[in-house]
Amino acid sequence: MTTTMLRRTAASAVALGAAAALIAAPGAQAQSDTSAAVASGQTMLKLDAGTAKVLTANKIAVSLVSPAKNSKSGLTFPVAPSGSSLDPRTYAGTLNHRGGLRFKAGGKTLSLTNFRVTVGSSSSLNAVVNGGSRATIISLNTSKAKIKRTGINTGASGIVASLNATGAKALNSYFGVKLFKSGLKLGTVRSEAKFGEIVFAGGQTDLALDGATLTALGGLGVSPGIIAPATLAGTTASFPITGGKVNAETLAGSITHSGGISLTAGATRVELTNFDIQLPKLLLQVNGGTPAAAVDLDATNARVQVSGRNVTVSNVVAKVNAAGASALSGAFNTTVPQVTLGVATVKGQAR
Repeated sequence: MTTTMLRRTAASAVALGAAAALIAAPGAQAQSDTSAAVASGQTMLKLDAGTAKVLTANKIAVSLVSPAKNSKSGLTFPVAPSGSSLDPRTYAGTLNHRGGLRFKAGGKTLSLTNFRVTVGSSSSLNAVVNGGSRATIISLNTSKAKIKRTGINTGASGIVASLNATGAKALNSYFGVKLFKSGLKLGTVRSEAKFGEIVFAGGQTDLALDGATLTALGGLGVSPGIIAPATLAGTTASFPITGGKVNAETLAGSITHSGGISLTAGATRVELTNFDIQLPKLLLQVNGGTPAAAVDLDATNARVQVSGRNVTVSNVVAKVNAAGASALSGAFNTTVPQVTLGVATVKGQAR
């Protein structure tokens, strides 16, 4: 193995560490409601020149375990989607990888595979050792890390990966050397995560109220109104998005809102609040009761557009279903039909 190849391969260990480092943004917490599932990605490593020379001088050969590979960007480890979930803004969470590194010296072989980065109050990288149990071998320093957002995806660079005491002791013991020291700088890492989920941090859902429905409600003596912080402009009601998470492709999931709609007839007032879009249903609370799927959402002709971190889903038809009509009929002591509420447009801002 050439010195150049050795440097690249050795860097793979760093790459994993770097990936973890990316996740280890200052103050980051473990996985939470703000984390999103990672669908794919990769971590690229650049081995510290001094460390590479030491490995070469001591005849320790390093090679990659497939599917890790060499690329123009260096040693590259693909992300394993299963179990990988990060906060798109801070990179806090867990990032798993496939492949690994193999060390050979003195007739012995040591493999480190399936790197897993865990980020919280401190950040570290662990790996499966020779196909057995896991060991935490790398510490990550993200104090100078830079996070780059590209649409709903996130990348990180400038993470420093260093061998910890456990890793140094294990390597020295296995190969019968005193070469590895705790704190040995392995190198720097750059990582890219492509998310399979969208976590919403804000935005609003507009509902263009159906004219025929407004006329029908008037005929029943029911006057619609708006509940703050929702707003009304003409016949379009807007409800602030408070959170939620959906699949980036299918939109399956939940989008929560504040505010609502009031319906008043004489002394009777019904408040419909806390809208929760869960395609193909809209859950809401009637006078603060248990959330119920009172509205059907038809997204057959919906259009989805993503611009930066802005996600727009338009042309979603909202219609009061049988359960919703029954609840309203009981509240007003009259027959409320299964009317079309209007056409909704979700204008969400991804975290």
